[in-house]
Amino acid sequence: MELEYGTDYSYWYQVNEKKLHDTVQASFKKHHYDDETEKFIVDVCNISYFKHIFDNTMSIFLLPFVSATSRNALLNRGIMFVASTELFAEMLAYTGKYESLLDIGAGCGNVT
Repeated sequence: MELEYGTDYSYWYQVNEKKLHDTVQASFKKHHYDDETEKFIVDVCNISYFKHIFDNTMSIFLLPFVSATSRNALLNRGIMFVASTELFAEMLAYTGKYESLLDIGAGCGNVT
């Protein structure tokens, strides 16, 4: 699926808050579709088929030697995007400027 910058994909972030349980509604923070989110979505969706074929082939060759997490890190795939820097700043009520946020978890090692 070819995505383009400047196209409104905000409908992907629509949530019917009335369907959320009362305890969830009280702490629910609706995410908005910002430039950083758009960049991630468009870039990931526009990865070439050649890269997918290459990654899958290399993953098969690496299978006997390294774990799935390590293969994904070596091939720079499996990158997650939890929320934009702007949304994290809103959630943490931070008014300064973040250069980056470090997500300590079981991912491919990229800085969020």
